[in-house]
Amino acid sequence: MADSFDRALRGAIRARGQSLERLHVKLAERGIHVSMASLGNWQRGRCRPERSQSLRAVRALEEILDLAPYSLAVLLGPRRPRGRWVRTVHGGPSYRDVCEVHDDGPEATFDQRWFRFPAHTYLLRVQFEPDTLPTRCHRTWQPNVSAPSADVQELRLSGWHTVRVADLEVRPGVHGIRWEWD
Repeated sequence: MADSFDRALRGAIRARGQSLERLHVKLAERGIHVSMASLGNWQRGRCRPERSQSLRAVRALEEILDLAPYSLAVLLGPRRPRGRWVRTVHGGPSYRDVCEVHDDGPEATFDQRWFRFPAHTYLLRVQFEPDTLPTRCHRTWQPNVSAPSADVQELRLSGWHTVRVADLEVRPGVHGIRWEWD
């Protein structure tokens, strides 16, 4: 069983001998329009489906790929926070995601990154909208994805409505930020 959405999707596509082009056509036949680039990015873990049309596509992919209901959807985890979200990871593969997340789903309460191997540096910054500030924020860590998350340190919001975690010589495990809305 895959431990992430992208691995599970990639494995199911491979196991069923499907191509992204064929999946794109099958989704379109169901009235679900998702770009080939999005499908490719989902299976490579570059981004994840979050919008309502994308989540409809995930449910359809479960059927098309003959998977158990919600077997892919459950691996998506919580939605990202509302407002501007920035995550920068250095060492190994480097990337920066900046995206606007819209208020059309349940409130997010955390963001995290799983490191399978040690990394040189890691920066996670979450910025909140001024009218939706959390009451408390905590740095979190867990040794693996199946262990419970533990609060490591309380974080204070900056004047720019952000909290951040920065690490050097990152140990394997799940590093993140959790917040409470009250």
